[in-house]
Amino acid sequence: MNATILGDLYEGRERAAAMGYNGSVLSLGTAVYPALGGAMALIGWRWPFTLSLLAIPVAFAAARALNSPAPHHEMTVREYLHGTWKIIATRQAAGIFLAGVFTFIMLYGALLTYLPLLLEHRFGSTSFQIGLLITFMSFFTALASSLSGRLSERWGKKKLILVSFACFIAAQTLIPNLPAFLLYLLPSAFFGTAMGLNMPIMLTLLAELAPMNRRGAVMAINGTVLRLGQTLGPLILGIVLSRSLEDTFYVGAATGVVGLICVGFMLSDTPSA
Repeated sequence: MNATILGDLYEGRERAAAMGYNGSVLSLGTAVYPALGGAMALIGWRWPFTLSLLAIPVAFAAARALNSPAPHHEMTVREYLHGTWKIIATRQAAGIFLAGVFTFIMLYGALLTYLPLLLEHRFGSTSFQIGLLITFMSFFTALASSLSGRLSERWGKKKLILVSFACFIAAQTLIPNLPAFLLYLLPSAFFGTAMGLNMPIMLTLLAELAPMNRRGAVMAINGTVLRLGQTLGPLILGIVLSRSLEDTFYVGAATGVVGLICVGFMLSDTPSA
């Protein structure tokens, strides 16, 4: 929803910058939460869940202060669905959705599910140490997100999405081969940079594809697609886990290679490339 509202409020260069700042703010939240949650988990496993109570004052603040434009086009449900389908059936939209699926397979499969297991198994890392590592990654996500609008203007959105996949591949190839905990700062930086580049750019491309009266539906479909990747990641790599923990990252890297090829082909006609 926040991406939809930003897409409605801004256009052109301002929209790309706003999406980047949005990703940066989200990443700052994910930077603080793992470290804080990991510290609270040392007290008791239930305590990190109490942080969700912070959503209540945020909800009241948004209800009072947020002023979002609303479309005023009258159309039937059939017309609405038909128009939305015409947008999501394009090769460009399919490429963006596919990029999201591959991204969330790698994020929720290799990184968030199996990296903590590897660190605990190999180095005896605590939840607080793992949380700090994820925090480090999130700061790189915030930095890359804040620069994504400026970088996409210079290099093109498609190129940056492909660079992000190259970073995903590099991170997952490194993870099984590092001998010390501190060296995992490098793949974390790669992973964070990748997330900071591709998520704001994909949302910007979707916002450019859809007019205001259908932007919410397109963004909602994108959210569903991302949840699909989030669900598939741990399941697919969980099958690989039965062979070895290290192989989950190699398969994750192979997933990134397939994603890079497929997304590169499907976004080959992207006007902003």
